[in-house]
Amino acid sequence: MLNYLKTALSEEYNQVVFAAPLGLVCGINLSLIIAGIHYWIVDLEFSKSTIGLYSILVFPYGMKFLWVPMFNYLNPPFLKSYFGSRKAWMAISILTYGSAMMYLSYISPTHKFFFPIACFASLAAASFDAMSVAYNVEVLNPTNYSISSAAYRFGIVCGSSGILALSNIYSWSALYLIFSIIVLSISSITLLLSPRSHDNYRTSNLYDTFIVPYVSFFQKHQSNALFLITYLAIYKMRERLITPMLTIFLYEHSITTKAGFTAWKLTATAVGIVSAGFAGVIVKRFQFKKSILFAAMIETMFILSLLLRNYNFVGKYLICAMFLIDKSMHGFVTTAIFNYQMLFCEKKHASSQSALLTSIERLTVGMIASSSSGYIVEMLGWNVFLSFILLLTIPALALLYALPKEETIRQT
Repeated sequence: MLNYLKTALSEEYNQVVFAAPLGLVCGINLSLIIAGIHYWIVDLEFSKSTIGLYSILVFPYGMKFLWVPMFNYLNPPFLKSYFGSRKAWMAISILTYGSAMMYLSYISPTHKFFFPIACFASLAAASFDAMSVAYNVEVLNPTNYSISSAAYRFGIVCGSSGILALSNIYSWSALYLIFSIIVLSISSITLLLSPRSHDNYRTSNLYDTFIVPYVSFFQKHQSNALFLITYLAIYKMRERLITPMLTIFLYEHSITTKAGFTAWKLTATAVGIVSAGFAGVIVKRFQFKKSILFAAMIETMFILSLLLRNYNFVGKYLICAMFLIDKSMHGFVTTAIFNYQMLFCEKKHASSQSALLTSIERLTVGMIASSSSGYIVEMLGWNVFLSFILLLTIPALALLYALPKEETIRQT
């Protein structure tokens, strides 16, 4: 029956059908670990220090490049004969994650084992994320990367917004049980129907496992590798600095009533969901680099409008309109950047190299920028803060211009 379903699908449609659910699951996993648990403990009125401690849950996503290579070295304990090595590790990771989340649904965040189990679930989710990216690089045509990354973005938005909306109807424990079942069901069906992963990417010693993938990345792409890493660091620093402050800025300068702000958040969420859904289709039609450049220019105009609003040069309704445009561009540019950086990954070392690229923003740049943005605004004010964000655009655009086109990377 499974073989019949596999052969019944065309190769192109086959890739889209398998790429989208995996991306969706990865996005939901991340939203449950970071946003969902955050909402849960805030609802229980935990102290600010405890809430800050839970930010550690994002660390496995930032450190995964340290342990992900071992999946190319170690034999999975089961499922290898049917799935292949990479898919077997994906199955083990998602089963571990689902089991941990189900356990969390039966206990409260006040339980002494809740935090360590949540950390363990984050470790499993980060591993599944890295192996899913490697599997996509292995089996997908590069033109279909956008489908997976758009589904990933869609999963994040739907997961974080959905669980917050449903928390008014269901208990947090019930929601985590429901979402765990959904994640396990989607991933199980997808893994059963998707093509078997290859076993010719396995390594035979620790040097080839932990050193060769990163040495090969820099040797193969040379200066372009440094350009890409620097661009990702600057872009993510810019994004992580402004994102936590947008809500505060809009509340102070544009939308001053709670009812209006609630309606505004619902509208922005809807725009984010729709843009995430269409991002993959749009990016697939255009070159990744051109898509990134176009979206970067729109985002720059948005930051400039915020600065002008702070000087009362533009009206509050224009700021609201620009925010919605920027919100729609965010899913678009995130998809394009993810697709572009995946072109740099070799199939043999995809898990290690993709983990390195995605870890840059998660751990160092992302965590530092997010935690410091409020202090910068308090000490220096909105004008200096927004001007600094605009200045970061200059080196980002210069590096983007210096990066090679997709055709050049594929030839390399």
